[in-house]
Amino acid sequence: MDPGLTGTAHLDFLRRICVAPEVSAAFAAQLAGVADDDALAHLGRAERDGLGEWLAGGDAGVPALFRLAPAVRAALRDDLHRSSPALADDLRRQYADWCLRNDDPFAATVEAIQLGDLSLATRALRTSFLSICRQHGEAMISLLSAVPPANLRRHPFLVACLAGLLDAGEGTRTRGRDLFAQAYNGSKRRGGRYDETTTLVMGVVEAASARMIGRRSAATAALGRAMDAYGRLSAAQRHDLRRELPSLLVVIGHTHEQLGQFRQAVTAYRAAHASARVHPADELLTAPLLAGVHAVGGTMTLADELIARARDLGWPARRHGGAGVLDRLAEAIAALERFDLLAAERCVDAAERSVAGNECRASLAPVRAFVDAARGRPLEGLARLRGSRASRGAIERSPAAEALLDTSQALLHLAAGEVADAEVLLTRCPAHLPGVAVVRSLVALCTGAPAGAAVGTEGMRPAPLDPRTESILLLVHAAAAVRSGDDGPALTSIAAAAALMTANGLHTPLAFLPAGDLGALVRLAEAARDDAAVAVLTARSAGRPVPSLFPSS
Repeated sequence: MDPGLTGTAHLDFLRRICVAPEVSAAFAAQLAGVADDDALAHLGRAERDGLGEWLAGGDAGVPALFRLAPAVRAALRDDLHRSSPALADDLRRQYADWCLRNDDPFAATVEAIQLGDLSLATRALRTSFLSICRQHGEAMISLLSAVPPANLRRHPFLVACLAGLLDAGEGTRTRGRDLFAQAYNGSKRRGGRYDETTTLVMGVVEAASARMIGRRSAATAALGRAMDAYGRLSAAQRHDLRRELPSLLVVIGHTHEQLGQFRQAVTAYRAAHASARVHPADELLTAPLLAGVHAVGGTMTLADELIARARDLGWPARRHGGAGVLDRLAEAIAALERFDLLAAERCVDAAERSVAGNECRASLAPVRAFVDAARGRPLEGLARLRGSRASRGAIERSPAAEALLDTSQALLHLAAGEVADAEVLLTRCPAHLPGVAVVRSLVALCTGAPAGAAVGTEGMRPAPLDPRTESILLLVHAAAAVRSGDDGPALTSIAAAAALMTANGLHTPLAFLPAGDLGALVRLAEAARDDAAVAVLTARSAGRPVPSLFPSS
């Protein structure tokens, strides 16, 4: 028998590999400091002695793994930590690194935190922090909360992750906001000149934390630095960051979105999705998010393609918190475009349950308002929306979220015939928002001031407009022109709206016209023999008729 397999040499081998629940032969050789063939011999003897077993594997270049029996491993670990604590720590760091190299960032994060190596924990967690926090949220709260606060404060990325997890809970939101302040201050204190990679990561931490404590200008500046650093990454740096980039860019996009910077959000989400295509698990995160922003932006052809891609990858996955809102929103808006009000309402219900008390809930308000108005229950919708707004502190909603809620509430007031109340709400909304322009033009149209509606629509358009908003404004302009007897401008607007809606797979703009006005547009297009426009104006999406958000009067 090989003397290396007897006595202390074999015992030392087993003590060294016990830091990992499972090892490949190559990793066992690394831990024990022996040749691969010797490691295989030791593992073979351990199996013959009943101390462990080989697990299924070895196909397609994946090495088979060896697992020590739980009782054996526990005894060996106790002996290793008692007799050689420094060696135990070194071996555990090697195990965390091995997990990171083998696509198990959660195990690497757990080992690093338990080891007290928070720099390694940061490196491990930032590779997939969104999916880790979504799938292992309670475990991460427990692990990070157990770290001495003085130690945790020196690692702003970890502080920000814990803050985000706590902010999502009803009873821990105050502590979460306090930690966001710590993360922001910690990232600012680090100062100095960083390479592009560190500038990107710290910019993300600073931006997300600054937004959560109300420092909007600081958040925007940090986002700019982060995206500048992203643009300067070399090919080698992008390769090294290939697992981290999707999550980092998703946070950049989400922060832009909550700041009301929609175009920048779309840019970041697109970059995240492009980066994620090297790893299906990351694409499963980014495809639904990008579907959401395209659905919100009215480019439903692209949104539908991304929804289909996400489903091919196994979506829906577990979706919780703010990161799970846009994919639910994509489903809800896709349902609205089919005029499937019940499916849209179910999507919103599910999303609201997952983000109870979260500021991301505001993004669902327009869909909820559309459904309530289309079902003829605007007063019920107003009561629900008022109750939701009254139950939350203003500090928890960004100005962009407040404006979204205001325009949704104004739409419901208009559907209920409460025009004056709708106008009051519009006075406190930023005039450049697309939703404000839409509701203001509808107010003018529904109050019997067609000339004013036409002028208001053209004079208050923010630029550039998304296809859905542009289509709605064109149809309102056409309706106002018909009321004024201006058939020529009306036909021009009808044709432009029909082309936009066809190119982008849109149907919902039709619902924003009172039924009488929509009928008038159909008759005008028929008289002009504009068959393409007639087809759009009379379309029944998935066999369902066009719902009307407003009474004809």
